[in-house]
Amino acid sequence: MNNLVKPLRIKRKMTQNELAWCCGVSRQTIIAIEKGIFNPSLSLAYKLAKVLNYKMEDMYDFSPLDKEIRQLEEEVSDDDLTNYFRKNENENKERD
Repeated sequence: MNNLVKPLRIKRKMTQNELAWCCGVSRQTIIAIEKGIFNPSLSLAYKLAKVLNYKMEDMYDFSPLDKEIRQLEEEVSDDDLTNYFRKNENENKERD
């Protein structure tokens, strides 16, 4: 996933080590994220955004995920979703 971590880090005059320390990860993790070969977890993406003082949703390119979601929306009908949630709701009630 493309992201703005490296340019934002450089703009903030931070080293990879400093950013890693602030986020509680290794420098190698920051390198992999900057190169786009590792997608951070939601919590790490949030930490990176906070440390770099940038909106998380603007820091990452979510267009590949948007494409996947559109494809799923085409494959799954509203009735399928309604039935799925009703089934899970009934199973949860039975457990309680």
